[in-house]
Amino acid sequence: MKKTYKQITILSLLYVCTLSHLMATQQGAAQRITVFDKQNFTFKLEGMFIETLNKGFKWAEGPVWIDEKQILLFSDIPNNQIIQYNAKTKATSIFLQNSGYTKFLSPSYKGGSNGLLINNKNELIVFQHGDRRIAKLSLNDARSAAKYTTVADKYNGKRFNSPNDGFFAQTGDLYFTDPPYGLPGKIKDARKEIDFQGIYLLKADGKITLQDDSVNYPNGIIVSKDQSAVFVSVSDPQRPRWLRYEIGENGILSNKQLVLALSADATKGLPDGMAVHSNGQIFATGPDGLRVFSSKGKLLALIRFDEKLTNCVFNSNESILYITSPTSLLALHLKAL
Repeated sequence: MKKTYKQITILSLLYVCTLSHLMATQQGAAQRITVFDKQNFTFKLEGMFIETLNKGFKWAEGPVWIDEKQILLFSDIPNNQIIQYNAKTKATSIFLQNSGYTKFLSPSYKGGSNGLLINNKNELIVFQHGDRRIAKLSLNDARSAAKYTTVADKYNGKRFNSPNDGFFAQTGDLYFTDPPYGLPGKIKDARKEIDFQGIYLLKADGKITLQDDSVNYPNGIIVSKDQSAVFVSVSDPQRPRWLRYEIGENGILSNKQLVLALSADATKGLPDGMAVHSNGQIFATGPDGLRVFSSKGKLLALIRFDEKLTNCVFNSNESILYITSPTSLLALHLKAL
């Protein structure tokens, strides 16, 4: 079909506008970064940019990357769903209904899933707010009937608050947090059976041990690349901060240290999920965006975002950090030096 001069002009203008927007986005990402330690922040600023992949979620959380399928799974908590993002087709679809509230308890709150993990048996580990437990199911069963198996639901005979986030050590041990966010009354909820918010260790043999009961709102949790420490995000509106624990014999945590404390301003967000890069640096969501810490807890950089962030995970080659915000799925494109 022969195009008119007017059509060509409009198409050219659209192309220039699109290209200009992309360039502005890429340039803007570099301008958003404050590097506090140029020697140890080992990522290229040139070419780093933020991309919005999808919008319209109620509260997106808990992303996990599944490399063999080239998909990202993440929770949409209020909708009680796990969402799938296909990295090849760029399509987003519902992966699993009833992801956190399955009427396992009666009566039960209707909170969905939060954190998601893949274990060494290629099973999906689901931190369920509504069912107040950690459960698992085969990835092959996920699209049909959700055949959950309980991994952990009680400590000393008392039901968890709402297991939130976890991370596997190389030993197969699972560190996880149990804040009250899945309970309608939160920390004062009448159905709360445990009078604290715990940081726990679930051993590979099934034994659960309490590691810390003194943190009001433990949230995101990861194990350092060298397996020497555990980092915990504390989303306490009055005392937002990150903590670091040393891993000792048999996986027991000790020597709690303050990594970084922030001013109490929940309007900008709170410390939440984290991801660890193969170089050992830790990307942590929180107020104003992403903070990058060394494996020892030193603040290396801050990457500012315009919206609150909830969690993040790298793809397999670490070219993309997938990030959930309450209503959006984002991607930070980056490259290590």
